[in-house]
Amino acid sequence: PSKPMTVTAPALPQSTSPAGVTRRKATNREQQERDALPARIEALEDEQRRLAADVEGPEFYKRSPADIAATMARLAELPDEILRAYARWDELEQLR
Repeated sequence: PSKPMTVTAPALPQSTSPAGVTRRKATNREQQERDALPARIEALEDEQRRLAADVEGPEFYKRSPADIAATMARLAELPDEILRAYARWDELEQLR
């Protein structure tokens, strides 16, 4: 009679996440970036609120066409910039 073969999986290193991806710690530069992101996000959101209020104001469309276009372009790009900043912050938080 032959004996059943037993197979065991190798032990995972302690720094490995459940998905099997080895986690690394943040570099000093990444820590500094992570620490600065809340203020950066707040500044972007403040800029977005300020520009939106400007656009809603009665004097906005009395400005030069170039100024109006620049303001509208910046207002259009801010939501994506804010989302990228939040995503980067989340990414850096995972490195803690």
